[in-house]
Amino acid sequence: MKKHLLHLLFGVLFFLCAAMSCEEGTSVDRESLSGALVDFELTHLDNAGERPQSVTDGRVKKEAYVMKISLLSEPEENTSSIDKTRLEYLLTDPIVNIRIFTETNFSEKYPAGADISSLFYNYPRHMGTGQIADNDGSIKRAGETSCLFKALVTAPAQSGTYCFRVKLIFKSGDSMEKTTEPLVLY
Repeated sequence: MKKHLLHLLFGVLFFLCAAMSCEEGTSVDRESLSGALVDFELTHLDNAGERPQSVTDGRVKKEAYVMKISLLSEPEENTSSIDKTRLEYLLTDPIVNIRIFTETNFSEKYPAGADISSLFYNYPRHMGTGQIADNDGSIKRAGETSCLFKALVTAPAQSGTYCFRVKLIFKSGDSMEKTTEPLVLY
């Protein structure tokens, strides 16, 4: 009986501590906050080590290339009293498709201008804070800075300088495009 009473006491203490650690007045219904994607950035990463690192010398092994797509969003309503680091916005115009094109000849099958989206794969979800995925083909939520990581799973036919263009397509039919800096894949 004493053992059960001790477990009950610890359970009550746990719930009291958990309840007291909640911040008052910061409860936000994430569904009620709408936001818009205002821009995005592209970064080359080298996945040859333990974790992908930013490419600093403009060169990366063909088999180790990862593209980071950083989505920059803003709220469509006043959020000055809310901790934005824990906030996601329900995008008013969700991304329904992400296409990746090669700006240079990638291989015989993929000349300059070809859609090479199928050659990239979503990198595992444990890369860091703000990471999201487009597994179902769309992105409906994003924080102020959310990231997607796309790993190149099929290396180009030969070493050389490559450039990629990313096109985000929205539900409304609008789109945004950006082109990466040239990169030597060897």
